[in-house]
Amino acid sequence: MGGLHNSCESFEAPLRCAPQDEDVYARQTSPHPEVRAKGETRRTLNAAATLLLTLVFCATAQAHPHSPSGDTSTSNRDHFIQLGEAVHGGFGPLIALGIRIGDDALKTLGVGPRTVDVTYYSGKAAPCPCVVDGIMLVTTASPGQGTLRVADESAADGQYGRVVVLHKRSGRAVEYLIPESIAALVKSAMNGNPDKRWSVMMGAPEAAVFTRRMIEK
Repeated sequence: MGGLHNSCESFEAPLRCAPQDEDVYARQTSPHPEVRAKGETRRTLNAAATLLLTLVFCATAQAHPHSPSGDTSTSNRDHFIQLGEAVHGGFGPLIALGIRIGDDALKTLGVGPRTVDVTYYSGKAAPCPCVVDGIMLVTTASPGQGTLRVADESAADGQYGRVVVLHKRSGRAVEYLIPESIAALVKSAMNGNPDKRWSVMMGAPEAAVFTRRMIEK
């Protein structure tokens, strides 16, 4: 299953649609030619940087279009760790858990990336909804596409988190309940480097990290 092979399109559109801030507008409408010139230079540099970032992401995504369960090689693991660090600012065990859940959801539904809608409910005991960033890396659902969101509603008591992954075309959905007991596993994994954080979450028994159930229409 290609976990990330259609990523380029989804990342380019939000970048092109970024709104202008007041400083940019002020430079563009300034009566002073030298100010406008600086604005044009900065816009050119920003456009070049955006294009470079997009090309780098696309090339990286194409290099390892494999799911974590379909390719357990070190290079594929490192690929996802690097993406997690780039998107989230660091690679914690909850990012690894999200990657595992996202991969499992695509397999369970028998679908590919960019075909699902994701809703995440964060539990009261969770420090942040970090899991959802890992899910995004595999499914390529995203806030920019309107296919991924963190709900205002909290997960139920006793749940560290709850995930609903819906196949947009068929309407079939799968739910994942993350138990609060996972907090101890997360704490132990945090004592290691990203490789250990990955291995702890990927190697833990399924019952220790989530309960899966299909949601009937």
